[in-house]
Amino acid sequence: FFASLQSRQRLLGERLLEDIEECMKINCLFSRIVVLAAMAALVVFAFVLLRLKEQTSALVVVAPKEIHPVGAKAALISVQTEAPTSAPHVYPAVGRVVAIGDIHGSMKGLRGAFRAARLMDEHEKWAGGKTVVVQMGDILDRGRSELEAITFLERMREEAAAVGGAVHTLLGNHDALTVSGIFTYAPNVSGFLSDRFAFGEALDLKRDAVARFPRRQRNRAAAFLPGGPAAKLFASTRPAAVRVGGLVFVHAFLGMEHVDRGLDSLNNEVHAWMSGTSKSNKLSEAMWSLLQDRDYGKAASAIRHSTICDQVTQVLSALKATALVVGHTPQWTGLNSVCNETLWRVDAGLSVSASLERPVQVVEWVNGTPRILQLDFPFGEKPQ
Repeated sequence: FFASLQSRQRLLGERLLEDIEECMKINCLFSRIVVLAAMAALVVFAFVLLRLKEQTSALVVVAPKEIHPVGAKAALISVQTEAPTSAPHVYPAVGRVVAIGDIHGSMKGLRGAFRAARLMDEHEKWAGGKTVVVQMGDILDRGRSELEAITFLERMREEAAAVGGAVHTLLGNHDALTVSGIFTYAPNVSGFLSDRFAFGEALDLKRDAVARFPRRQRNRAAAFLPGGPAAKLFASTRPAAVRVGGLVFVHAFLGMEHVDRGLDSLNNEVHAWMSGTSKSNKLSEAMWSLLQDRDYGKAASAIRHSTICDQVTQVLSALKATALVVGHTPQWTGLNSVCNETLWRVDAGLSVSASLERPVQVVEWVNGTPRILQLDFPFGEKPQ
């Protein structure tokens, strides 16, 4: 009996030891899980603190490392202290003119367009000589390279002017929306860091107009609302209309109501509004129609069965011009002209083309003769 009892005790003891070891394993695993969870919580907490520090700081982030503004950065900052001057809009005819469509924050698309038009060398220096470039506006919204695109165009403007060329950039409807404080299409709405624009410490985050924005949008508001440093830059460099010889460039539309006002009046309106010197805090209805009416971007078949060509003829006759050039509405089947080459549509959807690595198109006029330029592989080498 005692032998049987001792045997049972040994068996129970062994099972107890096994249970204790198993329990220790479970507790060890549990402890490891707790430690890992605590470490993860610390990492998240540190990240939240960093974001809060970034959002509450009055300072702004600098341009990305790949941007080398040099003179362009000085130009961006100089408009903060100097009174902006209205951009002229009438220029004489030149041997070569290039039209580049909407950018929408795509530096990749902008580079592709400059390559397609042979306007820069392999080091991204101006190589267009005395070419006059007109970029059709809408630098802002959607894409995440807004600052880089602005900086690039300002640098190209300086380099082109130094050798007798020119780079003009129009005001687009998305640019005007941003100056109006409408950030619906802006990349920073999804939390992207471009809301902290690199315009130095001149951002006035205490303005009443800025304080109504969510904290993460206040740097963008301070930069772009009328009178802000970015808005002043645009006031000096983003006219509503530009004329080069017989070519008239506007972002979207130009009707007789605009011609009757005069191009000078249109440009003066946007200049005063963006610089913060206007008596009105908003653009006129006529200006918004110039920036966002889509009649001139309609399909060619629709235009043929409308009075649009008659309207274009009337506008060009009143201006004594030869052709009207617009962007705004992407031409997904390729850049084109209608109305016997008197209305050119040059929005190539560059931001989408860059994303899908599609061919890039621009339009050039050489001694008045237009042609469409296409670069099939602007974003890399041709596949083997």
